[in-house]
Amino acid sequence: MTPCELKLLLCDVFDGEHNVSMHTHSGAELILVESGTCALDIGGVRYRGEAGSMFFIPPETEHNQLNYGVVRDRYCAFVISDTEWNQRSGVIEIGRDYLIGEWLEHLRGLHIGSDHSSEPGLLCALIARIRHIEHHHRELLTMEPAGRAIHFMEGSFADLNLNLGRIAAHTGISVSYLKLLFKRQFDCGPIAYLTELRLAKAEQLLNNPYLRIGEIAILCGFRDPDYFSRLFRRHRNQTPHEFRSHQR
Repeated sequence: MTPCELKLLLCDVFDGEHNVSMHTHSGAELILVESGTCALDIGGVRYRGEAGSMFFIPPETEHNQLNYGVVRDRYCAFVISDTEWNQRSGVIEIGRDYLIGEWLEHLRGLHIGSDHSSEPGLLCALIARIRHIEHHHRELLTMEPAGRAIHFMEGSFADLNLNLGRIAAHTGISVSYLKLLFKRQFDCGPIAYLTELRLAKAEQLLNNPYLRIGEIAILCGFRDPDYFSRLFRRHRNQTPHEFRSHQR
């Protein structure tokens, strides 16, 4: 066992619509759903998940995967000495956390390769990231609705399909009440607040000379690069190209 008390057993990608029959692993397993909808029977209890859901399966526990159409997910199984982690069973919503998806992909690359010495360190970081997200979820339970909405927007601003309805539904309030809260607390609407979040992120990314303007637009949730440039100029009094030149 390593200093992190972790050993990676497998790490790969599932992409298809066929169901996965009952099976077990000698270690704990994580499954991150990237797209589609599925359900898992874990130890006799059925859990449903979709994009952004993460399933936990304890060691030596029978489980399957029932897919409703095409599903893509990333999974890894590992031996861990943490008793609490080995007893985890169920599903949580982690949203579109890009680090977890990237780290699972890097773990897969390491596992396919011949040098496995870096696997435990990256696996430790992955588990720490999951615990960090869970901590924020617990904090959300004590937040006011506007705080929950902001937290959701901060984690989902890159989603090209993010809209008022989804923000309100995630926050647990109506669209009209969401608008009222933002007007009272921030003197602007939720979409205006979201736009400012996206533009602030764009300013950070414009400092990266390896990213094209069109790529930055997509990464910040703008489907149309021309619209992004016009909006940036309206709010920052200069185009993205001009902003980048001044930063240099």
